[in-house]
Order: sequence, then structure tokens, then C-alpha cells
Amino acid sequence: MKKILSILLVFMMVTSFVVGCTTAEEPAEEPAGEEEPAVEEPAEEPLKVAMILPGPINDGGWCASAYNGILAIEEKFGAEIAYNESTPISDYDEVFRMYASAGYDIVFGHGGEFGDSAMRVAPEFPDVQFAVSSTNIVQPPNVSSIQNDNAAQGFMQGAVAAIVTKSNVVGAIGGMNIPSIADSITGFEAGAKFINPDIKVLTTLTGSFDDAGKAKEVAQSMIDQGADIVMQNADHAGMGVIEACEERGVYSIGSIGDQAELAPDTIIVSGRAEMPIAFVAFVEKFLSDDFEAGNYMMGVAEGVIYLSPFYNFDDVLTDEQKAAIQDVVDGIVDGSIVPRDYGDFLM
Repeated sequence: MKKILSILLVFMMVTSFVVGCTTAEEPAEEPAGEEEPAVEEPAEEPLKVAMILPGPINDGGWCASAYNGILAIEEKFGAEIAYNESTPISDYDEVFRMYASAGYDIVFGHGGEFGDSAMRVAPEFPDVQFAVSSTNIVQPPNVSSIQNDNAAQGFMQGAVAAIVTKSNVVGAIGGMNIPSIADSITGFEAGAKFINPDIKVLTTLTGSFDDAGKAKEVAQSMIDQGADIVMQNADHAGMGVIEACEERGVYSIGSIGDQAELAPDTIIVSGRAEMPIAFVAFVEKFLSDDFEAGNYMMGVAEGVIYLSPFYNFDDVLTDEQKAAIQDVVDGIVDGSIVPRDYGDFLM
């Protein structure tokens, strides 16, 4: 019996040894393969566009149009936008630097008065494009300009005034004495005299985009001299001109924005400068592979400069008057009328 137990014990030890060796020799099971984590491409940063405005965005004209322009850029390009309204002249350099330092790709200065400041600051930020409206300045590689055709705008407004006036005395009031404003006033006189060489045209630059009281006084003086239509291109100060015309029962002509709603029974038409179209067109050029700093002219043919509808005055103007106005517009578009041939313009 002891012998049998000894044999069984030896057999169990051998079996255990063999099983142990077999287990030890089996290779460890490979872990299930894991997928490599996807490498996410860094999100493309949006275009960043800022705008510096000389007046408030609710002026119904120059700055309101520019504000609509930067909103159009946001919508069309998915851009990140910012703006600074009613910017004092003494702050122009500082605000340009603020936006450039914050990584904005384009910084617009809305008005020729921003030109000197843009050219001073631009060399500090070679990767930022500075663009100034209503001027013809260019400073490669990163200062451009958007020149809306102020001469044509004023010319059409003057033609309307000369065609509609009954007193043969008309007036035009501008704000600051800068080329864009001065050219629109010169254009107004040229357009009026293109229609009637004997018409009396009263013109003044008040020197301010903010002083509505002064602009109103000038308008009242023109009305006292017989003007029955007064055009204004003076930003916020132009409100004073519209108010004077409304109080004295004479017609007014608006500028830049469609200003009819400000005084629907006084503003016969507005000479539009559709800045959103101009700003969007500039950004498209900026994003192209062959973009270079330059002066980009935007006029009647491009759809930037045009006359608004006559609204409440559509039935007041005769068919002959409307046809005469349209002849002037068509002539500018087809090149048979070149407004700059009829006056001494600065730009």
C-alpha cells in the first residue's frame, strides 16, 4: 500500500511540474489593439476686423453707413469685429495701436482725417492692414485707401437741386474741410451749373462734424438768401441743416445714408455712398492671393454711389424732372458725363 501511495505521489508531482512548465511557456496574450487618437487640426482663427469712427453710429449718414459695413463684413466672412465710435482726433493713434496690438487683421479708419495717423502707426505693425476711407493715400506695404467718388455724389445732388428748384438759388453745407467733403461740395456746384449755368449756388464748410447748431445757422442764412433746397454732407452736424429746412419749409438733400426717414416731408432725395458695398469689396480684395496696398476707387458704376428713391416726393416731381435726373445718372455710368471735368477737385 505504501508503495502505491508513493507512486501516486510521484505521478502527481510530475504532472504538476509538466502543467506548470506548459503554462509558463505560453506567451502572454497580446492586449487588444487600441486606435490611435485622432489628431485635431487647429481651428482656423476668424478674420478680425476693426473700425474707428469719427462720429456716432446713429448719425443716419456717414458713420451709420460704416457701421452697417462692418456688420456686413461680420455676416459675409464670419469675422470677429469691433468698432470705436465718436473717436476724438487726439485718440486716433492710440486706438489704431489698440486694435493692431490686439491682433486685428484689418483696421479701418473711416474718413480721410484718419490718414496721417494710419501712416504713422502702420510701420509698427507690418502684419496689420490699415485702410482709410474717403482718401487716396497709399503707403506700401500696409496702408490702403477706399475712395468713394465724392465728386460724382455731389454732382448728382447738385443736378437734382438745379432741376427741382423754383428760386434758382440752392445751397450746400459741408462739415470738416477735408478733401472728401470739399469734393462733394465742389461736385454739388458743378452738377447744379451743368444743368443751369446761371443758377446761384451757396456753399460753406463749417469745419465741424459735430456742431449741429452752427450748421443750422448757416442753413438759415442760405434760406434767407433765397435757397429753397439745401444739401448737407456734415455727418451729425447735418442734423442742424435738416432741422432748419424742416422749420422753414424748404427742401433738403441728404448724404451718405438714406436720410428720408429723418424728415420725410423735407428730404427730397439722398446722395448715397453705400459704404457696406465698398468695405466688403475691400475685404474680398484683401483675402485674395494677389492683394497689394493701393487706392481703390468706388463709384457709380460699382453701385457704391447712387441716388435714393424720392419716396414722398415721387409724385411731386414731374416725369420730365425725373427723366432729366436719370439722364445725368446714366451719363455718369456710361462715361459721357465725367463730373471731375467740371470742377477743381482735390482728389
